[in-house]
Amino acid sequence: MNQQPRIDPEIKRQFKKIWLSLFIWVVWLNVNMVAGVVFDLGFFDDPHIPVWAHVLFFIWFLSSFLGMSWITYHIWGRTFPISFHTGHHLSNRHP
Repeated sequence: MNQQPRIDPEIKRQFKKIWLSLFIWVVWLNVNMVAGVVFDLGFFDDPHIPVWAHVLFFIWFLSSFLGMSWITYHIWGRTFPISFHTGHHLSNRHP
């Protein structure tokens, strides 16, 4: 009688995807904030940092953003059970 309620496995999988996505994006954001703000690679106003270092940082930033987007897409895949393009609600409309 003293049984704990079980979580549905599908809900558990969705929560894992949420936490994994959130974790990797927060880590990505922190890495880029430290490199861009703390080490001044995101700003071109410091004469002690060569221009190539800024360019390399922005290439890293863009490529890692695209990589993180790709990873997030593959984490989620096609797991959304709702079809957003059914169009069935439009068939009953009259002009």
